[in-house]
Amino acid sequence: MEEKNKNILISSDSLKKLVENYQSKEVVSDFEKGINFYDVKKYKMEDIVLYPLYDERSYSKESLEILERSIRSNGFMFPLFLFEFEGKKCVINGVKRYLVAKALKSETVNGVVINGKVEDINNMFKNVEIKAVFAVKGGCNSNSIFDYLDYELIKQNPKILCGFSDTTSITNVITEKTGLVTFNGPTFKS
Repeated sequence: MEEKNKNILISSDSLKKLVENYQSKEVVSDFEKGINFYDVKKYKMEDIVLYPLYDERSYSKESLEILERSIRSNGFMFPLFLFEFEGKKCVINGVKRYLVAKALKSETVNGVVINGKVEDINNMFKNVEIKAVFAVKGGCNSNSIFDYLDYELIKQNPKILCGFSDTTSITNVITEKTGLVTFNGPTFKS
């Protein structure tokens, strides 16, 4: 089987275009808007580590080989979800993809740093001028922010929080941790 370029795991034309659109902030199709939720950038593998919670030994060699074959044949890998922790970019979602990228000796990968999402939510609750928070749309991987939300801040500054789809996990965890009543309802894109 022919080996793909080791330095670029995203090589399908449509996904390359998607990444370029993220980086240039151009208007993209409705399909791409469905994923255009984060700022995708290229990161050096040497700057990325596993979040301390994860242990690469817990991933079977067989499952990693299956993923590697898929990436080699399809020519792309969905971006890793990263979090800045103790001065490093830590993988918090996409551990298998990270391990495969290491196995392929990739020098770079595409990644998404989620700190901005956490800051946005905390700041919306902190700002006394904001009375309600409505999600613009759904998304993916909301569960990756749960450990970083400031639940005490949210509890002390209650306001309407409404959304659905991936946002439901955020509303549920906020209700569980703070007792705040949240709403499962339409987003602005609905």
